[in-house]
Amino acid sequence: MLADPRIRLTRSVSIRPAGVDDLPELVELIREHARYERANEPRPDLETALAAWLFVPRPRVRVLVAVQNDALVGYASWSLEASTWQAAEYAHLDCLYLREATRGRGAVIVLIVSGVE
Repeated sequence: MLADPRIRLTRSVSIRPAGVDDLPELVELIREHARYERANEPRPDLETALAAWLFVPRPRVRVLVAVQNDALVGYASWSLEASTWQAAEYAHLDCLYLREATRGRGAVIVLIVSGVE
């Protein structure tokens, strides 16, 4: 898939797990994502709620962020779910969002692959 000439991977976007210091920017990305999807506005105390939900010994959800020029430009959130039929866990991708200027450069592929690893 990455050999497809239509995919222009950018070296200036890096992917890493979200940290506590990312919360203000992450919440802004989540709000942008909700507007993009024409969904209801996220809860007003989202930053506090996410901090208590993400940064615990066994988080229910995990978040990767895409970073370009020291600013968050996207995120992917996922959780482990169970498959009875396979008797195994699998990663359920909950949200995937990139700011418009970052789209079309392969960052979404890197976000997904990073979550699998």
